[in-house]
Parts: sequence; structure tokens; C-alpha cells
Amino acid sequence: MIGIGRFGVWRKVATVAGAILLLSGPSRGQEGLLLSLDGEVNMVSGSLTAIEDEDLLLFTPFHDAEPGLYLSDLNWETLVGDGDGDGTFDDEPVDVDALWVDPAGAFDSVFDLWVSFSSDRRFASGEVARDGDLIQLTPDGGFLTIFSEDFFASLTSTSAIDIDAFAMTPEGDLVFSFSENEVTTSASLIAQNGGSDELPDGTVFIFESGTAEAIIWYSEEDLRATVTRALARTVTSISDVQGLALDPSHPGEILFAVSSRSSGVEGTVFTTFDDGQVAVLDGHVLDGSSFGYDDEEPITALCVVRGKRPGLAILVENPDVSVSQSTELVIDIVQGRPSATVQIVMSGAAPPVIAGISDPRLSGASHLFVDPASPLTRATARSPRYRVALDVNGRGRLVLPTQGAEPGLVRVIQAFDRQTLEASYAMVVESID
Repeated sequence: MIGIGRFGVWRKVATVAGAILLLSGPSRGQEGLLLSLDGEVNMVSGSLTAIEDEDLLLFTPFHDAEPGLYLSDLNWETLVGDGDGDGTFDDEPVDVDALWVDPAGAFDSVFDLWVSFSSDRRFASGEVARDGDLIQLTPDGGFLTIFSEDFFASLTSTSAIDIDAFAMTPEGDLVFSFSENEVTTSASLIAQNGGSDELPDGTVFIFESGTAEAIIWYSEEDLRATVTRALARTVTSISDVQGLALDPSHPGEILFAVSSRSSGVEGTVFTTFDDGQVAVLDGHVLDGSSFGYDDEEPITALCVVRGKRPGLAILVENPDVSVSQSTELVIDIVQGRPSATVQIVMSGAAPPVIAGISDPRLSGASHLFVDPASPLTRATARSPRYRVALDVNGRGRLVLPTQGAEPGLVRVIQAFDRQTLEASYAMVVESID
């Protein structure tokens, strides 16, 4: 196996990473996982009855034994904007392929994340984020390209690649994997790959700062053997590496998730520590049956976050409200403080962009997505009609009649804890015939 002993830089990374984890941020034992799944998932219990494949989940064993919602498919629509120009907010990404956030830095909102999507995605700004780009969203409905598809292709002498997993060490070295097998022209990578120019999608590369190209850190066969040792049974094959993160408990090692035809592998997070184990986070074993789903589901992206718990969130069953077939709009509030009072605030929305306004008074999403200058915002922010008392589980419901609403009426909805000013991410609902 290609391990940290082969590269001197990783002994140094282990020392530096250990110091950073001990000296910065919340105390140890408050790590969580931000992750995305492949496909729709039903939860056994808790606030979330169903999860979409575009959703981002936040699993924090120090806070709760089940994942909570960080960002829903409807929240994505407000962040991406009307990218296809059809006049509606319905352009969420197909799937999330890679996630990263600096574990030693601030994670105040989604705008601190680096993300890669499973397919090209056009934003309301007109820019296209390619499936091989690693980007950072901006509050004005656009994005910044952190590392481009062309950059990753140049590191591996490949072309038109799709980034499927990413992590970065404290020293700035890049760890990544592709979503498909890729052909390389690099003589060095071909030699490391046993003489084959086809790099399997289960390969994990590392690009060390100051070097000319990436090298193979773990081959697909290395990781298959790691999974076999972790599960104490023979795993005949793995394929795509679908998630990568640095192991916070064992600096210099990685956490990873893979797809596989072998049962019991998908949905489990593994660590390369001690030549292969099922990962443990704050005392919680991260096997495929431990997340509260009704069935094991592949993890398509993951990253480690610190000191962050799932925040106030709003849910609606259908954002397109038929005024001819429905008499009410039901808004569910989840993940709030027990017995807190939440204010639902609305404003109008016109494509193509819903801009987020950073507000230092707010926690949670930390941005206003409703229009502060709108009379509707001011009216709903003050009205007792839009005030919801949450139960001891931090849940509540607001039911609004739709009678008299005209088709084509578009509203941005955001929730606020009246005492703490924790803000949810926003969603858009529209009345239709």
C-alpha cells in the first residue's frame, strides 16, 4: 500500500495537522460530517422523513445521533438562481460530488464551502460551473472557481475530467479522485499505475505543494484491501471513490467512501488508519446502518466540519402550489430550539437572482434572502399570523390559505428565531393553476 511512510511530507503534515486540531476552533470531540447521498432516502425517525439526492446533510454525533438537514434541494434553487432563463427558480444541481471546508477556519454559511457538482451547472450570472471545477458560491447568485477542471487535468495529464472527491491538507496539498476512469499521458503516473495509461476511478491522487504533477497516493486496489481489512471479510471489488476527507482523529490519514457491488460497503465511511478500519467520529461508528436511513445508501460527497450543528430549517412538500387544487400552503419548521418562537418572513421574488445579504446580527444561514426593502417583508416580520411556537423537539408548522392567490405569484420564504436571530436558508414557492 502507498502510505504516509513513502512521502516525508506526510510525517510533517501529521504533526502540523495535529497541532491545528488541538489549538484552534472548538474542543476535540465536536467534529461532524457534512455529506450528500446518491438517491432519495427515507429516514427511520426524526425531523426528516425523506432526503433528496441534492440535499446536504450534517451529521454531528456530539449533538444528535441522526443527520440533520444543512441545505435542501429547494435551498439550492435560491442560491443558483434562474440559470436556464425559464423564469422560474428550479435549477438545483443534479448531485453534489465533492465538498470541502477549512476545518480550522470559519464555517458560518454555505458561502464558506467549496463544492463540485456531478454535471455542468449554469448559474443566474450566466457562468457555467463544470463538473470538474471546484467552486465557492457567492451571495450574489454567482460563484468563484477555486480550482478549475483544466487545473486538475493538467496535474494528471488527462482531459475533460469530473472531480468526484476532494480534500486539502493544512499545508495546502490537494487530495482528489475522479468520477470515471481517465487516460493519462504522464509517464510517471503510468509507471505508478502498473504500466497502464488508464487511471481507475478508485484512484486517490495527491498534489504536493511545490511539485510539478500529482502522484498516486492510494490505488483502487490499495483501497479495496483497506476495505477488506476494515470489514474483516473479503471485498472482491470497489469502484468509484465518492468522498474524501482528512481523518480528524488520525492526522495524515484519510476518510473515504466508495461505491461497490459488495454488500455492506456503500454508505460506510472508512479510514486508512491502521491499514483500514471503519471510521469512528466522536465515538460513533460510521457504518452504513448507523445514520438512521431505512436502507444503506451510497455517500457521494463528505467533509469534516467542527463545532457546527444542524440549524433552523423550513420544509414544504411541494413548492409549486396549485391554487385550483390546493387550499393551503403548509410550511414545516424543523431543527429549531425547543419551545422557541419562530417568525416566518416572506417577500416577492423576481428571476434571475435572489441575493443573500450578510448580516452580523444573524446566525445559522447568517444572510437575509428576503428583501429588506419590501413592504411584504416588513409586514410578515411583524405579524403574529406568521409567528410559530415550536414544540419541545424544535418543530412547528404554519398553514397559510391559498384562496384568492393568483397563478404566477412567487414568494421567498425564510425563518428566524425571534430570540437568537438564527436564520434558516430560504426557499421559493410559486402559485400555479
